[in-house]
Amino acid sequence: MYLFKYFDVCLFKLFLISPYLCSIFQEKYQVALTLLFATEEINKNGDLLPNISLGFHLFESYWNEAKTLEAYMRILTGGGFLIPNYRCKNQGHLMAVAGFASSILSVLVAETFGMFGYPQISYGATDPLLSDTQKFPYFFRTVPSAIHLQNIVNLVLKYFGWKWVGILHSDSESNENAIQTIKASIIHGGGCIAFIKKFLSSTKYLNSEYVRIAHIITASSATVIVFWADLEFTYELYLLLHKLPISKKVWIFLTDMGHLLTPTIDNLDLSPFHGNLGIQLMKHEVPGLMEFLWNTTLEQYDNTNFIILFKSSMYHCNQHKGKVLYHTCRHDLEKKKKLMGAETLVESYCLYNAIYALAYALQDLLTSRYCHNIGATIKNYVNTSRFTSLQLKFFLKRVNFTNTARELIYFDKYGDAAGDYDLVNWISNHKKKLRSLHVGKLTFTDIFVDESAVVWPVYFNQVLPRSVCSPSCGPGFRKTIQPGKEVCCYDCVPCPTGKITNQTDMIHCLKCHKEQWPNKNKDKCVQKQITYLSYQELLGGFLAISAVVLSVNSFFILAIFIHYKNTSVIKATNRKLSLVLLLSLTVTFSSCLVFIGIPRKITCMLRQPIFGMSFAVSVSSLLAKTILVVLAFHATKPGGQMRRFIGQKFPCLLVGLSSFLQALICAVWIGTGPPMPIHDFHSHPGYIIIECEERLGLYIMLAFIGCLALGCLVIAVLARNLPSAYNEAKYITFSMLVFFSVWVTFIPTYISTKGKYTIAVELFAILVSGAGVQVCIFFPKCYIIFCKPSKTRAAYIKSTNLKVPRKCISQRQQ
Repeated sequence: MYLFKYFDVCLFKLFLISPYLCSIFQEKYQVALTLLFATEEINKNGDLLPNISLGFHLFESYWNEAKTLEAYMRILTGGGFLIPNYRCKNQGHLMAVAGFASSILSVLVAETFGMFGYPQISYGATDPLLSDTQKFPYFFRTVPSAIHLQNIVNLVLKYFGWKWVGILHSDSESNENAIQTIKASIIHGGGCIAFIKKFLSSTKYLNSEYVRIAHIITASSATVIVFWADLEFTYELYLLLHKLPISKKVWIFLTDMGHLLTPTIDNLDLSPFHGNLGIQLMKHEVPGLMEFLWNTTLEQYDNTNFIILFKSSMYHCNQHKGKVLYHTCRHDLEKKKKLMGAETLVESYCLYNAIYALAYALQDLLTSRYCHNIGATIKNYVNTSRFTSLQLKFFLKRVNFTNTARELIYFDKYGDAAGDYDLVNWISNHKKKLRSLHVGKLTFTDIFVDESAVVWPVYFNQVLPRSVCSPSCGPGFRKTIQPGKEVCCYDCVPCPTGKITNQTDMIHCLKCHKEQWPNKNKDKCVQKQITYLSYQELLGGFLAISAVVLSVNSFFILAIFIHYKNTSVIKATNRKLSLVLLLSLTVTFSSCLVFIGIPRKITCMLRQPIFGMSFAVSVSSLLAKTILVVLAFHATKPGGQMRRFIGQKFPCLLVGLSSFLQALICAVWIGTGPPMPIHDFHSHPGYIIIECEERLGLYIMLAFIGCLALGCLVIAVLARNLPSAYNEAKYITFSMLVFFSVWVTFIPTYISTKGKYTIAVELFAILVSGAGVQVCIFFPKCYIIFCKPSKTRAAYIKSTNLKVPRKCISQRQQ
């Protein structure tokens, strides 16, 4: 079946596809009338191809490759005849072929007509394969390549937050390649593919293959399904959705569904398509086309079977022996106009541009310098065929014009036209018919959507559908991919200590600055709290009060000893050493106050040396007292050599030497590596610890004090059985036992604690060991002074000295 128009130049032979779904025939009628409209408009234009009549042959392919090849042979033969290897018609000079809307048939025609050098211009084929200028050098199209759809689809998915997508497509090789490109683009954009399923070419009716496809779709957790197929598969999709209802899904149609979803379809329930989205070329109105469409009468083309079939299908006209009864066609025409709609189809607009592109290319060819150099009229060139289709291709590549819709039309280096896309929303009415609603505009890089206008499928209750394999990981969590699954399928794991995530779906947690720390939700970093042993907190206040109390107590005992300095009990304990011991204990307790408060350079340099020096004086005083007790007892032996050591010089020399050595240790420590305040960012999570870096010098200083205490303990133990007037060695023994109990425990505790608790442990050890000396040495003397004053007399001391233990007597006799 074909439509023929007489002409001077056959600028194109149009292939019109007649689908097997007969009720869609009206859509192709508008495309056919666009062909008539464009050729008549060009022929009436005195500025475009003057004195030239353009014509066309219109053939139907029935969406079949065999029928397409048959039409191809008719074109080469001429007219409507089919005689291989013969050209039977001389009128009109064939210059180009227009068609198809189908990519599959466009590839077939491009491969065959390209061998003869005929340019082919398609108004609907989007296969990226056709952009290969090496394989298809004569192919042009007035639509963009589908290669751009990979970016367009990715923009839509990102805009709505859909990362888990299924794909359904037809089984052509070109679609297979395009789907792989779209898949790569989705994955590169952060999405994942739940499944990819294709319609087999043999799948024409409801069968087990449909059931299997439906099961894959319904079983998938993906809410969004991308559909990309050639036009002939749209009816098969209708069967799939109608016979096997698939709910809880949102479809994105990359195929122009206008061929199926129109008001003229009376016998299909299209409600399953309600609420779905479509991506199609932006619609443009062809000025005057709709008026031409509705004002065209049957009488003008009553010799064409194509027009007769349309009128009988569109208006339910009666036919009688191949002729149409015109009076039956005029009935209810306005109602049919309303059903047909008043919009130009995308195909019609693209075909309109294709016809004008060929016309402009032909005019550029005829008015070129080459033609004028021959010196003949354009009419003569047409009749004598002094131009070729190859020359037309040269000018077709350089076409650049503005159409009547004020759109710039041109071809890129691949023979593709530019164009933007519409995002449409298919909405079902109460009659289960569909209408398309424009809800957005799509370019290759941007997307603009009116979300308030989008109508979603009923199941979603107008809530934006979500299509993710796993829910988003909020701030404070990171994604960990589930083994063996797509990257969109993951578990949400809390960030480790010291790290945050401040966005959703982050793969790696961010480490906070050393001066910051994650908040409770681990979604932002906050400033760390500075900590040190302060007077305001309970622990620091308790230690400070304890230090003050013990210092005051030592000073009070010192006052008692000064007041009672002439009593026998004070004289018997070497009152000068006792006074030195009390003063050093007072300084030791007072030095604890320097440890409390924010560490500064001066306090770090002074606090340990002050403690070390004062405590060394205390322990060396105890050592001197113990040695004097032993010396005093042994000096009473006849001919003893110990008498010369008894006196005031020896204890002063011993205490001075010990103090000098401790001072030397502290001086070397301060000189080589003084303690300095440092900020510890790591020991206590969430806190900045300000402390003094004391290093090895502290341990050397404590080791020296420990040596003095050990010597004191050993000598005190040896002197424990001396007469009662000299039994101060027993109290020294107890005080040293307290000392070692505290400081032996101190060492591991000090090493294992951090920050202000390290200082608290040291202060506790200082206070307890100093209190042990205070209690064990001086409390008994105070008790005697205040509670038993009779024991302070010299007679009591002499009486006790006469009671020498038997063991001591035996030692004297020796």
